[in-house]
Amino acid sequence: MFGVNAKSQNIVLACKFLDYAMSDECQEMYQWGIEGKSYIVDENGNKKFTEQARDNDWLQQLGINPAFVYPAQQSVASTDELVADWHARINAEIRPYVKDPWPFIYSTEEEAEIINTYFVDIETYVKENATAFITGTKSLDEFNDYLAGLESLNLKQVLEVRQAQYDRFLKAYKGN
Repeated sequence: MFGVNAKSQNIVLACKFLDYAMSDECQEMYQWGIEGKSYIVDENGNKKFTEQARDNDWLQQLGINPAFVYPAQQSVASTDELVADWHARINAEIRPYVKDPWPFIYSTEEEAEIINTYFVDIETYVKENATAFITGTKSLDEFNDYLAGLESLNLKQVLEVRQAQYDRFLKAYKGN
């Protein structure tokens, strides 16, 4: 997570830096380095790390892909270039089943109040019941009662908040 302190004397400059940091140009350099030195582009436009870049110590000296140092987007392509071939093949096989995680979304005060009031109880209830259903200490005949219990814990309100947050996120992400 990166942000700018409201008391900063250089808010505009900091925002410009963060904007550049997430630009395609900067992310390409962060993930791949310098064309011709750390990677090449083949005739089909695919990037491949150079032989020298396969030396992780050398690659890290260029500042390529260090964890949590710089605002970055994940790059499966550059990561797959660095792992063993079998690992990259497995990544490709499971990629269709991978879903993006819930994005970090700031809440409004009203949303935060609803989430803070109800979510912990819902989460606890779900974990306890999931374990009980899996281990058999609770019969699946009680599943409708479980769903009614979720309703009584205000799950509907929490889902409405999460849906509104996600819709807001998608609108901002897509630039609409």
